[in-house]
Amino acid sequence: MDMQKIFNFLHNWKREIITFLVAFACLFLAISFPAKGALQLISRIAFFLVLLPALFIKLVLQKNLCDFGLNFSERKKGIFGASLMLLFSFFIAVILFYFFNLEEKYVVPIFIINHFWAFVFYELIVIGIILFVLSFFFHGFLQTTLEKKFGFWAPFFQFILFISFLFFIEKLTWQYTPLIIFSLTGGIASYYSRSFLFSCFSGIVFILFLDLYIIELVR
Repeated sequence: MDMQKIFNFLHNWKREIITFLVAFACLFLAISFPAKGALQLISRIAFFLVLLPALFIKLVLQKNLCDFGLNFSERKKGIFGASLMLLFSFFIAVILFYFFNLEEKYVVPIFIINHFWAFVFYELIVIGIILFVLSFFFHGFLQTTLEKKFGFWAPFFQFILFISFLFFIEKLTWQYTPLIIFSLTGGIASYYSRSFLFSCFSGIVFILFLDLYIIELVR
């Protein structure tokens, strides 16, 4: 009887189990595979957190990437959800500034403080790439897999997984506060709109204004 329960569990959860094993393998390789320099690091992360999951979705799961959030199909819901979560992100940031002195713990890169084009490149390109990779993997690949079993709670489970990932790589610090906030609010927005692209754009806006505020305080 017990073996039958185990068999039924494995049968009902086989898609999720296989996907999680692949996801954990991708995360492990993304942080452990050797890389020299920023370009190789970016290439490594993009390969293991975007390309490999995309191939797994297409070849193994035989699903469309659009089904995993890579779409603009629900534009009204996407814009509304992303805008609402953007406001919520700012609300969380205000609380952190007011009660925890976030301005003393979160530091922007020095090279963007007095160089406008460096600032633009960093916020739109560097942050944009980081948020797209994180969105694709956590809000798209993982969260969409979780939604079938956990529904509305899927964004919160992927948020816990992201926090656990940061803890494992010893990056659960104040410096990663914007990404932590985005992990939660972006996940909720992605669940609402069935697309992580809208929340990705709102995440760029959130971090851009957050960094602008920090720069003004530094000046």
